[in-house]
Amino acid sequence: DRAILAALGTERYAVYTEYEKTLPQRAVVAQLEQRLSYSPTPLSPAQSESLVKILSAHAPAPAAASEETAPTSAMVVTTGALAAAGVELQTPPATVTNEAVAEAQPVLTPNQVAALREIQAEQRATADAYQILRATLPKNKKFDLIALEMLMQ
Repeated sequence: DRAILAALGTERYAVYTEYEKTLPQRAVVAQLEQRLSYSPTPLSPAQSESLVKILSAHAPAPAAASEETAPTSAMVVTTGALAAAGVELQTPPATVTNEAVAEAQPVLTPNQVAALREIQAEQRATADAYQILRATLPKNKKFDLIALEMLMQ
């Protein structure tokens, strides 16, 4: 970090660290941008940046890493058999909360809000499926691999 700070300077380093902190929110916005790219209402750059700020402001407090934490997408974070096998998985994108959707409504068109709600519903469905799998499958080191395979199908 010191080398990056020295190379960028204080102001640019602050921009860099803010960008880095909002990567999960940017992943959700990129997903929404992709979904809307061929629609009559693609996201504008200003809408994208506003949505990143809204999602960041409504981000749930980080939970302690635990076996009981359900992912919000099919990309599951693991430390068990998959990590030992050299499989690297990314952290899930930011969670789209009801509060974030409500705050985004003045910034987005109705079609864009509907697409954001679709992402929210997909996140909830994935988290629900993960919880069901966790509740029904035996607790052992193979669970992460089984759950990931089922969620990816």
